[in-house]
Amino acid sequence: MIYTSYFAKVRALENESIVPISIALFKPKWYHGLEYKKLAPTESILREYKYLTDAEHYEKRFEAEILKSLNAHRVIQELIQLAGDNQKFALLCYETPLSFCHRFVVTKWLIKYGYECQEFVDTKRSE
Repeated sequence: MIYTSYFAKVRALENESIVPISIALFKPKWYHGLEYKKLAPTESILREYKYLTDAEHYEKRFEAEILKSLNAHRVIQELIQLAGDNQKFALLCYETPLSFCHRFVVTKWLIKYGYECQEFVDTKRSE
């Protein structure tokens, strides 16, 4: 199973034996876990979104500049290798599930190619 989540949930993910993998351009200083930069937005994309706050434009640009050049099946294979023996991993960035971010674009992209991908819900604690 492929999950998405945010950095504040790292401990909860690990408690559920889900391997956290950052797909953020920058990670928190305290995070020393796995990273997969191929799914990170560029600085230019981030800067423009912060200025325009246009989610639709961000999504189109992220798809055109990041996802279009990637093969979803190869990405999944690389993520599985990165996660090791554990077949459950979560793609992390900063935003909570209530805020728009690129992990939601990545989720739609993965689902389009036949992969199950959903936001991690910490059953031991409500959002």
